[in-house]
Amino acid sequence: MRVLVADDSRTSLAVLDKHIRAMGHTVMVARDGSEALNLYRDKHPDLVLMDVIMPGQSGLEVARSMRRALPYDWIPIIFLSGRVEDRDIAEGIEAGGDDYLTKPVNPLVLRAKILAMQRIAAMRHELAEANRRLARLSTEDPLTGLANRRGFDEFLERQWKSAARHGDRPLCLLMIDVDDFKAYNDRYGHQRGDQCLQRIGRLIHTELKRGSDLAARYGGEEFVVVIPETPLRGGLAVAARIMRSIRREEMPHAATRVPGERVTVSIGAAAACPGPGVSPPALLQAADLAMYEAKDAGRDAIRSRRLDAVGGFSEDRP
Repeated sequence: MRVLVADDSRTSLAVLDKHIRAMGHTVMVARDGSEALNLYRDKHPDLVLMDVIMPGQSGLEVARSMRRALPYDWIPIIFLSGRVEDRDIAEGIEAGGDDYLTKPVNPLVLRAKILAMQRIAAMRHELAEANRRLARLSTEDPLTGLANRRGFDEFLERQWKSAARHGDRPLCLLMIDVDDFKAYNDRYGHQRGDQCLQRIGRLIHTELKRGSDLAARYGGEEFVVVIPETPLRGGLAVAARIMRSIRREEMPHAATRVPGERVTVSIGAAAACPGPGVSPPALLQAADLAMYEAKDAGRDAIRSRRLDAVGGFSEDRP
């Protein structure tokens, strides 16, 4: 564990540091309440050992500040004090403390209490990891491993707000649809269809060269790509790379209406800077309309639209 020890006594700090390090833990030292609170906020220790009586703020006051600073992350606090009357212990618990150690500290009691808190810390870390896994699963498409619709919506909203804060940073969106995919499923079966979508998802993801870009499965055989801080010209370059990559894969598709009997995609691109009348739904609609124009042009094609400052469309035909 990472243990924060707050005590204004150099002798007490040295003793505690020695015993805690002997147990294999890392020690962070603070000599007053202000330093302890800063370390708590910045380093997020797994356990706090804190003297009740310190210069400036008392340990009780610091504990209250700690609980307010990280209200959703309960880090155990053990108070150190020579005063262990019932009233003292009650005040410590009310202030946010979890246990008391009498000074001078008995090494055996210190070890026992740290072991108990270590079990709590381990459970807290396991719970946090489980929550992270659940959060990841809730935004991940189980078939392709890309972001799902929810993950896409959340990412687009964050990037749009970021672009709006900076004012002049465009955001580009690609809508990608597998051509004649229903016919593919009818001809080869749904298992092959799933494998096809997995391969296309990997190819799309591979062509995104920046960690700030996101590929998502929008639904069915539709994919969407978010390319922050990129004008339409840059988004069209990404679309062209994706299309070439899928063509090179030469996945057979005997039921397609596209010449060549291979799997192809139609891509719609749209870009905009946040402004009056321009919103994420409008950008998505523009990319969707451009994608359908690519379908109308015979499929296996890229079309684009640009949004103006009041949400109107202008057409591009690369």
